[in-house]
Amino acid sequence: MRTDFCWSFCQKTPDAELDFTRFDNVLESAERRGLRILPIVYLPPRWADPVYEHLPEFENYVFELVRHFGSRLPEIEIWNEWNIGHFWKNPNAKNYCQTLVTAYRAAKRANPSVRVLLGGTAGVPYAFIDLLYKNGGAGAFDVMNVHPYSWPYPPEGDKTGSAGLKEDIRNLRRFMASQGDADKPIWITEHGWPTHRAKLPEVLSLLAGLKLANPGKGVWRMAYACL
Repeated sequence: MRTDFCWSFCQKTPDAELDFTRFDNVLESAERRGLRILPIVYLPPRWADPVYEHLPEFENYVFELVRHFGSRLPEIEIWNEWNIGHFWKNPNAKNYCQTLVTAYRAAKRANPSVRVLLGGTAGVPYAFIDLLYKNGGAGAFDVMNVHPYSWPYPPEGDKTGSAGLKEDIRNLRRFMASQGDADKPIWITEHGWPTHRAKLPEVLSLLAGLKLANPGKGVWRMAYACL
């Protein structure tokens, strides 16, 4: 079970002690049901945002989290979809890489056997992954982690869309091999199937039309209903 272990949940102010009670309850509940937890370690409190400007504090958070749970958390994931603005404002591979390196160092210091997953990427963003390697990120994760959504096309691929899930993963493996990282496992921690029946992606078509109508307008507010 993959779930949020957000920093903001357990340290509201800089001088507050870390409180892992919420995570204790989640893990105990999962263990009673025979479930294994994959925690997503991300989302700093407001006082530590952006996280890459508060790396010593983030390092302490990751260290204490991993030390507290020990072998009960065999893996941790550092962030979620860091390559899109919804989860990382102004996505930047260098800033994420600094955060990842810091977290990896802290996690291994607390428990050398813990496996650190790259934050699951939205899609398979080769440009971001390439920059991650160029900024020294290869030694800061044990598992490659992607969310290879194919919306609005099916995962098998489409002659008008993506090459398909299998080809995406093959290409990712080839790229990792070219970086000397062929032996790392690749995990898919999110995936889905588009269920809409439209021949065109409605939202993208609408946005394209609005941009054509008023090229100078950068932000739109709208109510969108799909019946």
